[in-house]
Amino acid sequence: MEYKIEGDFPVQGWIPIQALSLNTLAQVAAPKTQPYAPKLDEEKIQTHIENFPDKALTDKAPAATFEKNNDRPQLAVKSIARNFYPWKFEFQAGFGYSNWDETYKTKNANTGQSYAGNFLKYSMSGMALGTQANAAYDFPELFWLGAQLRYKFVYFSDSIGSNTNINSGNVQAQMHEVFLGPFIRQSYTFKENFIFEPELRLLGATQFFVSNQLASRTQSQPVIFSFMSYFIKTEFSPKLKYRLYSLTPSIGMLFFYNFSESPTTSGATDAQSLRTGSPTVSQFLLSYAATFSYALEKLDFPNSEVYVSYAYTDYSRTYSGAGNRAGIKTLDAENKTSSTDISLGFKQNF
Repeated sequence: MEYKIEGDFPVQGWIPIQALSLNTLAQVAAPKTQPYAPKLDEEKIQTHIENFPDKALTDKAPAATFEKNNDRPQLAVKSIARNFYPWKFEFQAGFGYSNWDETYKTKNANTGQSYAGNFLKYSMSGMALGTQANAAYDFPELFWLGAQLRYKFVYFSDSIGSNTNINSGNVQAQMHEVFLGPFIRQSYTFKENFIFEPELRLLGATQFFVSNQLASRTQSQPVIFSFMSYFIKTEFSPKLKYRLYSLTPSIGMLFFYNFSESPTTSGATDAQSLRTGSPTVSQFLLSYAATFSYALEKLDFPNSEVYVSYAYTDYSRTYSGAGNRAGIKTLDAENKTSSTDISLGFKQNF
C-alpha cells in the first residue's frame, strides 16, 4: 500500500491480508505513480545567484595559504600589489656590456678639401649598470598614467689600437645617463593568456661623458674629449605577453640634441680652438631596443621577472667651422657615433 505524509512524502509498505476486512479492502485505492516534487522558492534562489559571492563573508575570510613542503614557511596567495592599488610600481636593475664607436671625417683647414678616408676612428667597450623605476596610476578599463626614471652608468677601460692620429694606449672613461618623463600604457587581451600592452614615453635626458683624454702621437693634444649633452627622447614600446613569456620591442627618436665638448688640457697650443668645431645635430636620431623576459611565478616569486635586453642608439652629429683635434686642424667635421648595449636584469612589480 502507499501513504503520503502531509501529502508530499510517499511511504510504501505491506499489511497482512488477515488484518483487513472486506469493507477495508474496498476502501483501499489503487496506488498512483506520482514523482516527488519538493516545493521551491524560485524568487529566493534567484536572489542568492545574483548576489554570489556574499561580499560581507568574503571580506572577513582569511587569506588562503599553501605550504610547498615541511621545510618552507607558508606563503600568502594574496599579491602584495593589492597593498598599493590603484597605484602601480615597477623597479628593475641590470648589468651588462656596452660598446661606444666613434668615426670622424673632416676637411683640410687650409685647402678646404676632404681628407681621404677617416680622419679619426676608435672603439671602446666596458661594463654597464642600469636601473629603472616606474610609478603609475591605474585607471581601470582605460590606461596607466605614470612617470619613469632611468639611470645608466658605464665604465670604459679599453685599449685603443694604433691609428693615423692616435698613440695606441689605454683609455679610461665614464658615461652617465639620466632619463625622466611621463608615460602612458594600455592593455588589451586578445585571447586567453595573450596580452598586448603598448606604451608611449616622452623623456627628458642628459649625458655626461668624462675620460682621461688619450693623447695624440705628439702628446700635445687630447684625442678623446669629455662632453655634456641634453635632449628629448620619445619611445614607443608595444609589449607582447604570452603566459610567462614576454617580448618588448622599442623604437625611439631623439629631438633637440644639445651637445658641448670640454677639453681640459692646459698649456696646449691654439687653446682657443681646442675643440672639433661648433656641433650641430641632425634631427630624428634613432634608437632601437628589444627585451625578452620570463616571469618567475612557478619559482615562488610572484610579480617578478628576469630579462635580457639589446639596445642600439645613434648619436651621429656634424660640426661647423674650424677646430683642433689630435693636434691637427679640422674643418666642418662629420661624426658617426653609436652605442650598443646588451644586459641581463631583474624586474619586480608592486
